[in-house]
Amino acid sequence: LRGALAYAVKLGHLASVPDLPIPEAKRVRPPKFLTVEESRKLLVAIKPTGGHNDHRDWLSFLAVVLALDLGLRKGEIMSRRWRDIRWDDGPHGSLLIDAQPVIGFQVKTRRSRVVPLTAAARRELLVARERAGAPDDDWVFPSPRDPLVPREDFKVALHGACRRAGLELIHPHALRHTWASRLAMQGVDRRSLMELGGWTSGAMLDDVYAHVPDQHKARMIAGAGVERP
Repeated sequence: LRGALAYAVKLGHLASVPDLPIPEAKRVRPPKFLTVEESRKLLVAIKPTGGHNDHRDWLSFLAVVLALDLGLRKGEIMSRRWRDIRWDDGPHGSLLIDAQPVIGFQVKTRRSRVVPLTAAARRELLVARERAGAPDDDWVFPSPRDPLVPREDFKVALHGACRRAGLELIHPHALRHTWASRLAMQGVDRRSLMELGGWTSGAMLDDVYAHVPDQHKARMIAGAGVERP
């Protein structure tokens, strides 16, 4: 439905896509997320081995790394140019998430943000940059059919990796929830999560905190008692 409404906007029949209600089933059932062990299995399954019959590609692997390490949405990943990376910003660099009018991409919140890179994300971006040898204006994830535009998705590669790893098939957005859940379990506060993940409403994090296992909650409470004199 959202796609049809967006097409109507493109044709000029609508001024903008109206807000749609969230289906009840989606509201009450949090999206799938991966445990730390499942995340590791996925990364091993999607990373190319260099073998003769290995059809895995490095850019799909990089997309999963950025989703798991930085919590980026699929569109935010696919729409990045090399010029968006600030290599000297902070300990490992940072990535600018902003609109890309030339391909019609708009940040969901309509606000740009800067996301710090992890050491692993920086390392894989440097490897990809060396392979591509691309100027700053080029896409990080160019389409194999037309390098003037970026790829649209990495879901096919993600599903293939899930099958190889013996995992349930997941949507790319589950990687974002996995990232947020992991940070929540590490004690990152709600406000910081909202800023890093680009959420405008704290209510959007309710599903994220629903992923925190009962065992982890029990360990947090066990260590939160007041010291006795």
